Amino acid sequence: MKNFTILALFSISLFGGGAEIYQKNCVSCHVKILSEDYVLKHIKELKAPPMIEVVQNIKSELKIDDEDIEIKVMTAFIRDYIKYPDMMGGFCSPFVYDIFGEMPSLKGQISQDDIDTVSNWIMEELYESKF
Repeated sequence: MKNFTILALFSISLFGGGAEIYQKNCVSCHVKILSEDYVLKHIKELKAPPMIEVVQNIKSELKIDDEDIEIKVMTAFIRDYIKYPDMMGGFCSPFVYDIFGEMPSLKGQISQDDIDTVSNWIMEELYESKF
């Protein structure tokens, strides 16, 4: 986890803050944190699952015993999914795709540096959070 934190801090200082990138590109669809109860009661009002749910779905499906490796794999998945969303390669249940559809690609709309930074930030913020 220490290496991940150092890398995340380096990315933030070099390319800008992940929180700002998230606010600009992600939060209009993926609110950061909502409770599971709130989501179930207001699901028709949401544009996409909350980011905490996305992270927890990925984490629960991967089940990698080594935390450092798990974080690297999850971060790589998020980085790739931002540009190349794929229902068949995603970790959400079919129910989620039925409600929200597939995420539109942000390829060409967000720089690779911003993708790297926001992916690291998402993991730093939500890896240990519970939905």
